[in-house]
Amino acid sequence: PKVIPYCIGNVLLMIVVTLLKEYEIIDLSTSSKTHSLMGMVVSFLIVARVNTALSRYSVCRGDVNIMYREARQLIQNAIVLTNRHGNVDKKSREWRNEFTY
Repeated sequence: PKVIPYCIGNVLLMIVVTLLKEYEIIDLSTSSKTHSLMGMVVSFLIVARVNTALSRYSVCRGDVNIMYREARQLIQNAIVLTNRHGNVDKKSREWRNEFTY
């Protein structure tokens, strides 16, 4: 949806350039070297976008890793603290199991 106005603008610009060349008013066409230059620019932009996405993914993966580690530590502490005071009956074991999973 955000791209549609740019596409329409691009089509209108190309129609104007084609009509200007067809009626020999002015020639705004470009050489084939322009296409190779634009290809290199687009390639650079794609690589930059992929690098940005990869760095964001790495940061988020690290944050999720920290979250899992802290959750595991919390569960271990809860199990140790509830086990320490002789809470070994069936109800305590069920609570620990529910808390863990």
